[in-house]
Amino acid sequence: EEDGTVSDLPVAPPKEKIAAAVSQLLAKHPRENVAVYLHAFRGIDGATDWPALDEILAEEPRLKLELPHSAGGA
Repeated sequence: EEDGTVSDLPVAPPKEKIAAAVSQLLAKHPRENVAVYLHAFRGIDGATDWPALDEILAEEPRLKLELPHSAGGA
């Protein structure tokens, strides 16, 4: 770890293992927090090459990042 980033991430785990971990996170934490965390993890320095995580982020509706709606409407 240097400057708050991880230098060596493990080789991409199988999709089933990532999906199980995501389910555990969603069971314990607010959906919005899990979504932000996983999208941020995916984007750190381009170091994460986990295609299965990309698939899960694209497929799982609870992990979609949403913009807040404006109070006045547009």
